[in-house]
Amino acid sequence: MRTLLAVLPKRGTDEISGKLFVAAYQKKLGTYPGDAIGFLADKAMERCRWFPTIAECLEILSKWHRDDEHVRRKIAAREIVDREERARSRGEI
Repeated sequence: MRTLLAVLPKRGTDEISGKLFVAAYQKKLGTYPGDAIGFLADKAMERCRWFPTIAECLEILSKWHRDDEHVRRKIAAREIVDREERARSRGEI
């Protein structure tokens, strides 16, 4: 988020407004892992002319998907199950 604050312009704020701003974004986006926030920052810098609203951030984050070893194993297991189910339905097993 610091990158976005440094790169994208936003409306000026005083100290209290700035703290409320950070708290609101932290509340809504704080549960996302670092990879997701990195994805958000990259996409926001590509798409946005101004610092994105929370709604815009959530819309961008809706396009992010985990891509780690756990997810890859889960996908591979699902593919094995699907192949076996198809083979059984065709009477091959």
